[in-house]
Amino acid sequence: MGGLNGAAFDRLAAEFARLAAFGKQVVVIGPIPTSGEADPMRLYRRTFWTGQASAPPFARSVFERDSAPVRAALIAASRAAGATYVEPLDSLCPGGLCPVVLGGRALYKDNRHFRAWGMSAPAFQVLDPWLEPTANDPAPPSPP
Repeated sequence: MGGLNGAAFDRLAAEFARLAAFGKQVVVIGPIPTSGEADPMRLYRRTFWTGQASAPPFARSVFERDSAPVRAALIAASRAAGATYVEPLDSLCPGGLCPVVLGGRALYKDNRHFRAWGMSAPAFQVLDPWLEPTANDPAPPSPP
């Protein structure tokens, strides 16, 4: 997240607008929660020493603080282009805590990407209208 500057977000907004001009529905999904706690190597070491695949969830507020500049720039780029911005944190971090383990299994394959099996968990259903739309699906919800 840290390598993008204002010019990069301006180019991103221009690309969003270009796609929208071609009649494409542009949906920007905000950053997923990340933390050093999600590092599988850390989890595997903890599991090896304790015999339990467990890790404490990390605080959403810390991720929000650390990702605030990127999230603000993505929201601005989305709005400038008339794109829909989807905030995944409400669903992925219930009660202000972002889980690292679900059902005794590591949720992350590295500290920035979820494992494929985790994507079928109920917390990810918030993304379904945009990731797998079908003719029978209702229209996606309006942006906040």
